[in-house]
Amino acid sequence: MRGPRQTSSPFFYLVAKRRYNTPKAGARQEEMQFARGGVRFSGTFPSARWLCAPRHSSTNLFVGGLSYDTNEAVLKDAFGQHGEIIEAKVICDHVSGRSKGYGFVRFTSETAATTALNEMDGQSLDGRNIRVHYAHRG
Repeated sequence: MRGPRQTSSPFFYLVAKRRYNTPKAGARQEEMQFARGGVRFSGTFPSARWLCAPRHSSTNLFVGGLSYDTNEAVLKDAFGQHGEIIEAKVICDHVSGRSKGYGFVRFTSETAATTALNEMDGQSLDGRNIRVHYAHRG
């Protein structure tokens, strides 16, 4: 007869690997190691990499905290002093036609967008302090 089952450790260990091809980087392998008490990552993880990497600049800016009276012309005039603008858009409610309080400004160059972000974030526009960030699709 056997005695109770003996294990070498009360911990478990699992390794999951994924291999895929990307157009720019070629083949890439990712590995996750799950261990009791935490998860260890090795290799390259695009989903986790963006948490640590600095955000790349963009030509599209999100502008929040706008007054409900702010229109696209006012937005374009305010940001136009920092560079050439392709488009300034205030997002409006489709039923009432009134501004939702945020919009987007797209510049022709990244340097103009970066300058506008640094200069306009926290400034007053139509009596409201606005917030400016790089816009991203998400």
